[in-house]
Amino acid sequence: MTQVDRWTATGSDLAYFNSTKKTVQGLAYAAMACFGIEYITLFMGVTIFMTSLNGLNIMAHLVGLILIILLQTDNWSLNSFIAFFTVFNAAPAALELIVLFFIRKFSFVKY
Repeated sequence: MTQVDRWTATGSDLAYFNSTKKTVQGLAYAAMACFGIEYITLFMGVTIFMTSLNGLNIMAHLVGLILIILLQTDNWSLNSFIAFFTVFNAAPAALELIVLFFIRKFSFVKY
């Protein structure tokens, strides 16, 4: 994403590097929070028997993993990383929360 030699870089390069680093760290922490939400709802028993939802989560995370590997090897931009986070981490976590809400509120799923 951004490669800066901190010994020879100017002030603007270091400022850009630091802002990019903070963005990536924030997205990494948010991704861990999304995984936490998914694991909590899975092991609470909310979505443990919803095979289509679990399959969607597995595929989303697998495709996200492959794209993150390509992002690192091909040196894509930070905007790609933000899009990957939104589609492959935040969307499955939001889907889990929606399912949790509907099951707790309406209790429409019978196993």
